[in-house]
This record gives sequence, structure tokens and C-alpha cells, in this order.
Amino acid sequence: MAYTNTINQTANNTADLFTKLKEWWCDSTSGPQWELYDSNVSNWDSPNLNEWFVVHSDGEDGKADMYYKIIYYDVNYLRVYGYLYWNASSDSGVIQYGNNPQIYGDDSSFQYWAYGDKDTLVTITKVGIDYYFNYFGRYNTFYDSSTSFTTESVSSGSNVWIPVDYIQPSWEVNKYIFINDHSHLEKTQIIDIDNVNNKIQVSSLNYNYSSNAQVRMQVDLIISNQNRPHNNFYVMCSHRAYNNEVIYPATIGGANLTGTHFITYSDPDKLNNEYLASEIHLYSSNTNYQGYYGTLKHILIVGFEGISDEDVIDVDNGLQYRVFYMGTSNYKLAVREV
Repeated sequence: MAYTNTINQTANNTADLFTKLKEWWCDSTSGPQWELYDSNVSNWDSPNLNEWFVVHSDGEDGKADMYYKIIYYDVNYLRVYGYLYWNASSDSGVIQYGNNPQIYGDDSSFQYWAYGDKDTLVTITKVGIDYYFNYFGRYNTFYDSSTSFTTESVSSGSNVWIPVDYIQPSWEVNKYIFINDHSHLEKTQIIDIDNVNNKIQVSSLNYNYSSNAQVRMQVDLIISNQNRPHNNFYVMCSHRAYNNEVIYPATIGGANLTGTHFITYSDPDKLNNEYLASEIHLYSSNTNYQGYYGTLKHILIVGFEGISDEDVIDVDNGLQYRVFYMGTSNYKLAVREV
């Protein structure tokens, strides 16, 4: 599904936002068309507190497997949680990530903007004079996140051979890969590759995995933890550069906004009277899972001066972005329009 939006909409209250987001994300032919995977809502026209629904997407490439639960948690906000898998039969998730992420609303009417494709969903709300931000789905990673699938079940053990449908060109001996099905996820090291029979040998597996388990070098799933992009994000799992350890869920230190330095100095710059924009970089300095993760999709930051809230700006790549103030004088958020 192509990237799309619904802009400058009005929700009567947070309960109304709960229903309208579901309708646009899942039901509308002009929306990003995620799947309504499961729900516990007695009346969509008047949902009750603590009712919920789960959305699922296989991503723009058709190889992702994303599950997010949205809860009408309070009259002033929704909560969103990510999962490795959601079991609709038992109404339960496997490996939850996200520590109370919120989509802010109000008990009276307010404006909202929603953006997305089958990779990522972004929501901006305006309550009073303040803008709030929520982001979940995939992020841009500079690691290869191309996904292969096991062609048969695999047992735990040491020096395990894993048959896959395709050997990714980036896979090399001594590099690390992640494997997951709907029950487990772990990281392991490649010790041999059989290109003839489409198999890789890994140092060890702690769990058994079913046929059609995902195998990839990077798990690129994320959810914003707070209502500002300079606060923490949660990733599905960490990556440790030099060993097999994986930590999930992992809190990565919020978006790296060091780009705000040159953004502020170019607001506009004195050479061509132009405003500069920068991607938002994701990283963690925590020694448990430190490293560079990538950048947010469809999101930029721009300078604080000279651009008004809700202005639409043209970027050199031919795309347009709408600008929102996010509670800090260092930058404004710019969300891709189309």
C-alpha cells in the first residue's frame, strides 16, 4: 500500500479517536490497510475504557509480521504495545515491547493527523495548543533486514544447520542473524554456508523453531515510548555487536537529535537563506545493547524559527512534509505528507 494520510481531522474525544484510527488504519480504502487482527470492543460507536484491538501488517515487502495492540486506556490517551506475535485464540501476546506508549487525546474535541503505509503508522494529535506524537512499525536500518524463511522445522542445539528459502547476499561466516517464529526469538552466529542446498550453519540455538520461521540480520521493529520523538523508543530486540546475546524488549536512548545543532545554525543559513532538514537517528549508549539502529521512516526535523506549525514544506527530494512543534526550542518535527 502506498504511503497515505488523513490530515487535520477532528475527534470528538479519545474514544472517538480510538474508533477513527481503527477505521482509517484497517477499513478505509484510502488508508494504509493494516489488518484488524483481533478486538475486544462491544460497540465501536461508543467504546468502553480498557477495550482494545490488535492490528497486523506484513509490511510493504510482504515479509514482515507486526502486531500492535491499541487500548482505550484513559479518557485522555490510548496505549499502544508491540508484540512478536498475537494469539487471537487466547487474546494474548508473545514478547511485549513498549512501556506504556501513548496516543494523546482529550475528553473533548481535538485535531489529529494520521500517516502511514504497511510499514509504519504515525499519529499526531493537537490537544489545546500542544502537539503529541506516536510512531510504531518499522524503521530504516543500515543493516540488511532482508528476510528469509526456514523451509522446515529446526531443533535446538550446537552447530545447527538451518534450511532456508534463500541465502541473502549479505550473510557471511562469522556474522550474526536473528531467527524467530511465533514463540521465540534469538540471535546466533553463522559458522558455515551451503549455497548449493540453501542452508546456513549456526553456532547454537536455544529453542526449536517451526517451518517458515523468519531469518534475518536485523529485526527492525520499534515503538515510541513517549509523546515526543526526543524521548525513548522501544525496539523489538537489541543487537549486541560481538556476541550472541539478544535483549528484548530493549529501550534505546531516544532519537539522537544532535543534528539539531546544524539545524539551529541553518534556520535559515546565511549562504542561501535556506532551511535544512535532518533525519532522526536511533541509537543506544547503554552498554547492554549499545549501537546504531537506523532512522525513523517518513520523519525529519527542521529548525525552530521561521516555519509555522502545520506549514507544509518542500524538500529537495521532491517530497512534502508538514511541520509540528514538539515542546522543545531546538527543532520542529516534519512528517512526510505524500
